[in-house]
Amino acid sequence: SAASDVYKRQIDKIPTENSEAYIYFLKGREYDRYWSSGSYSEMALEMYEKAVSIDPGFAEAWAHICRLRVYLMNLGHLGREELADAKVAVDIALSLDAESMLPQISLGYYYYNGFRDYDRALRHFERAKAINPGAWEGIYGSALVMRRMGMWDTSLAGFEKALELDPLNWNIRLDLTYSLIYERDFDEAERSSRKLIELDPGVAESYALLINVYLGMDGDTARASEIMRGALRKCSFEDLTTSYEEHDYIRPLIAGNEGIFSQILDIHHSELSLIHI
Repeated sequence: SAASDVYKRQIDKIPTENSEAYIYFLKGREYDRYWSSGSYSEMALEMYEKAVSIDPGFAEAWAHICRLRVYLMNLGHLGREELADAKVAVDIALSLDAESMLPQISLGYYYYNGFRDYDRALRHFERAKAINPGAWEGIYGSALVMRRMGMWDTSLAGFEKALELDPLNWNIRLDLTYSLIYERDFDEAERSSRKLIELDPGVAESYALLINVYLGMDGDTARASEIMRGALRKCSFEDLTTSYEEHDYIRPLIAGNEGIFSQILDIHHSELSLIHI
């Protein structure tokens, strides 16, 4: 089929001949593992921009630049003027490689994060899936959009399918966990939160999610406190505080226990301070 022919050509294509540009690209991919973290995303963007400054014909890097500019704008780290620069970046990517899946992914996020235009976003994610049906990126993007459109069961199935394709992907696991919490499936959310911690014990958001799972499940402050104690030996007090503050959209799920997270955090931060005196 035409789609399989495009996929074969993409596999054979060398993204860049410049080794220095490729090293910066790989550094960007490493930082890009944690989309929920604005600071990591900023570092990833910087690496991709260095890559295209060395090799302006690096289509994949241009596509990632578009996605991250729009994402950081959505987080409030960049202004809306970044939308124009993001569109320039993805247009360059398309001009360099019109058959690639990645510009379609970036256009999906451009409309998803930049304009809340979920229909157009979904069309681009579906085009990406048609180009490479076995890639997690299009499936994951479609699942994000479907969740926004209230298609919860389809979205959850999409996250699970994307995770089958990339089992160690922290971002997919994170969104799956959020969806399980929204659905109040706290047993599965607990298992998924613990898997997030296994994937990277140094990320504060994973602990914050697990603590909120326990507070939402049955108000179990003892278990929440136990997780906090361990988290403060892996993450900074500031990261945990920031992570909790960014979870304002799931606080209504923890049914009257909104202040407990902060109380537990303050208690264990005091304990940790005494240990280090």
